[in-house]
Amino acid sequence: MSPVSYDTKSAVQGPAATLTMLGLAVGIFASMYRPLYGIVAGVAGAVVAGILFISKAKGPLGLLGRLGLGLAVGAAVAYGLDALGVLPKVAP
Repeated sequence: MSPVSYDTKSAVQGPAATLTMLGLAVGIFASMYRPLYGIVAGVAGAVVAGILFISKAKGPLGLLGRLGLGLAVGAAVAYGLDALGVLPKVAP
């Protein structure tokens, strides 16, 4: 298979995938730095993603919904990993 082939079976591609991964990273790092920042980022991301996915927004607003989804999931993953003792403690 060609390394430049376009995978049409992938559910999320391009900017949407990039912003989702950026949201995951920001959610995890915010939770590691200050737990309160992680909670705020997770709640804000969940609210934004919920509103924009319910309204079925397209274009830039749809991308903002993907970022919000990444933030919410990233914060949740960080708290799960922290509960397991996997994440390192970062001094503020």
